[in-house]
Amino acid sequence: MKTPSLTTTPKYLDLAAGILRLIAAQGLKDGDVLPPEKRLASQFQVNHLTVRKALKNLEQRGLVHAVPSRGNYVGRRPRSRRRTNLVGVLFPDAESFFYDIITELESRMAHFGLAPVVCLSHGSPEREHRALEFFDAVGVCGLAAAPNASCAEAYRDLEIPAVFFDSRIAGVPIPYVITDDVEGTRHGVEHLLSLGHRAIAHIGAQGDETSQQRLAGFVAALKGAGCSVPAGFVRLKEYSRQWGYYAAEQLFGSSQRPTAVFCGNDTIASGVLRYLRARGIACPADVSVLGFSNSQLSADLELSSIDQPREVIAKAVWKNLQACMRGDPPELETKIMTSLVIRRSTSAAAR
Repeated sequence: MKTPSLTTTPKYLDLAAGILRLIAAQGLKDGDVLPPEKRLASQFQVNHLTVRKALKNLEQRGLVHAVPSRGNYVGRRPRSRRRTNLVGVLFPDAESFFYDIITELESRMAHFGLAPVVCLSHGSPEREHRALEFFDAVGVCGLAAAPNASCAEAYRDLEIPAVFFDSRIAGVPIPYVITDDVEGTRHGVEHLLSLGHRAIAHIGAQGDETSQQRLAGFVAALKGAGCSVPAGFVRLKEYSRQWGYYAAEQLFGSSQRPTAVFCGNDTIASGVLRYLRARGIACPADVSVLGFSNSQLSADLELSSIDQPREVIAKAVWKNLQACMRGDPPELETKIMTSLVIRRSTSAAAR
């Protein structure tokens, strides 16, 4: 006789059922507020994470909804009919490229009596979800976002007129404005190749389409010139100065050193330059460094960089967002061309 297998229900699902019983016992109706999460945790003798998971499960089933900074409520989230003169802007960090874009967008919004509300996700899908909920709750009339692909479902369900910029999410029908990262990177690496560099490393980020496109352009340029990419010459993590410094430390601490480094953005490049100065490695006499973005930082550091024209990008984002807010069909894809700005950080490879 076969012994029946035992199954255990996850604790958060048991709690979800308990919250539904509590709603019924207290006679709570749609729109009524639930007890605070701390009280639920104490009442059901579970931790705060289990409460969060249970409420998330109930929200996905349309049985409760959260209102940022206010609490959790019974019933499906009401569709916001009130629209304000606020436009949501969402991007991952305060890197100068995004700051320049919001500055350009703000000046355009002002002509129409609109104002931006800015949220930073810091690369966290959870923060991005909360930001989208916040934008919906306050009733923004439009949204410009540099999205995280992990939030695809939330963007599919979004009822706010929206435009992506800097990156996109495949399969999500939201118009997007991007730069040609593959071609821009290819152009930059070909500049290094023309200077005689063959040992070229790449320090970049990972986890987003922009980073993937820049890596693809890097590899394509080297393969097109018949060059290989040595093991360890590609270092990927994040767009930060600290990562640029640490990755350079790894590269130049090995026996096989590059003569040039292509960086995924100017912020990474600034960390590389800081490392080179600290170790007495001359740039560009010993090592050439190339950035991406052509930010004010690159001008200050005399860094050669691939230019992303902020004004052109912001103009395209605003044009498409206006179309979405009017209910007119926007351009699904707008691709902006880049250009190479040569400064003092790149020169001929040392013989």
